Amino acid sequence: MNWNIIILITILNKIYHMLKLEFNSIEEMQEFFFNDDRDYELIYDNTYKCIEKAIDNKEKTAILVVIKFKNKIHEVVMESKFENFPKILNTCLDYFENTEDYKKCDEIKNVIYKLNTIEER
Repeated sequence: MNWNIIILITILNKIYHMLKLEFNSIEEMQEFFFNDDRDYELIYDNTYKCIEKAIDNKEKTAILVVIKFKNKIHEVVMESKFENFPKILNTCLDYFENTEDYKKCDEIKNVIYKLNTIEER
């Protein structure tokens, strides 16, 4: 592997914190997102961290999830615009308050504070 590729991968991993999922089929993806055993914590945890990275990097959108299908060229990218960040962060906060994960609540409140600080500028 050449150094340019290694540096680019390192930069991308520092800039973007996103959930990367790969499925064998659409049915498998639907089962992940819509079954009763879905991993809400993974989804909400990833979501607020992606928004935090976007805020830190002064991005106008946050890439939340990249979904790929094995043996397919296509991928699905789910992202959010800056103006939706407050609502999404509050939804994440509600989830972690309901699960009584107060450490995550504090982390999300810090992200909300960062966002409010940016909006006040």
